[in-house]
Amino acid sequence: MENLYTCEFCKKSFHTKSYFLSHRQTHTCKNEKHYACDQCNKSFTQNRNLQRHRLTHTGEKPHVCELCDKSFVFKHALVIHRMTHMEQKPHVCEVCGRSFAQVCNLNQHLITHSDIKPYVCEVCNKGFRQRSVLTAHRLTHTGEKPYNCDVCSRGFVTKSKLSRHYLTHTGVKPYTCEICNKGFKYKSVLDAHVRTHTGEKPHICEVCGKAFTQLNQLIRHRSVHSDEKPFVCEKCSRGFSRLSYLQNHMATRCDAKNFICKVCDRRFSQSYTLRRHMRFHTKAKSFVCSHCNKAFIDKFSLAKHERIHSKEKAEKAPEDVDSDADDFSPDPIGDLSENPDS
Repeated sequence: MENLYTCEFCKKSFHTKSYFLSHRQTHTCKNEKHYACDQCNKSFTQNRNLQRHRLTHTGEKPHVCELCDKSFVFKHALVIHRMTHMEQKPHVCEVCGRSFAQVCNLNQHLITHSDIKPYVCEVCNKGFRQRSVLTAHRLTHTGEKPYNCDVCSRGFVTKSKLSRHYLTHTGVKPYTCEICNKGFKYKSVLDAHVRTHTGEKPHICEVCGKAFTQLNQLIRHRSVHSDEKPFVCEKCSRGFSRLSYLQNHMATRCDAKNFICKVCDRRFSQSYTLRRHMRFHTKAKSFVCSHCNKAFIDKFSLAKHERIHSKEKAEKAPEDVDSDADDFSPDPIGDLSENPDS
């Protein structure tokens, strides 16, 4: 049995004591970061962390996989990558059955099943279970969206969200349901769809015992048991329990149209409405039909067009299951028509 050093703050584990002590300083010595990057002013508690960070500016990736020639900035990333070739995930979560290649990843995952939130936002004091989620959350205070789509210029807080977004342009649906052969763009949506066949509802409210097929449904439901209204209208100071309720209020009640078209000066209440409007000026047709490669200005026009192909396919082979139908994608922000806070 290998000896592991586990951080008492975030439960992350390390094979060596030196790495463990170095990591522990990130929790206990947050104000003692004497090593600063001369390119971006980001600071670190140890010099070796600064040297590793500098590689992100140079683009150098010295650690190369001998099996597929893929390269990495950091050695630990290469070690984790090698396991994808061996398909080894020996560390299994006893709560949900998910498996991991490294025990430190399992320990980090176990926090998601607990109430521990070791990463706290210094602006609003909101706690998070994962450092990456805190990093993304900080951008909500600055409004920064550093990852931009090179097709439609839409911005995203994280690189993973940008990668998911790219699939809306390609039309690729790599995840297929083994029961009905329906295709999906995202694995999370496939997992939710499979539960419509099995009836499984793994996410249970700890207050009332109500069960849900998806975690985001449970998170939305929890606001029913709380009097908190963290989403506040900047114009009238009215509070709402959900972001979707605030957005609906801003669009229909406050009439705050702060997003202005630089071409025709037309004003919009929401940024995505302005982005959609701009396509009529640029004539950019970023949404391409996966059947005939015809392009459209927005995804609504594309969806309307694709129904023509679905109808043709159904007429030719009515007994076949239509795997090209729209993805099963439950509304991530709830039904805007029912607004108990309005």
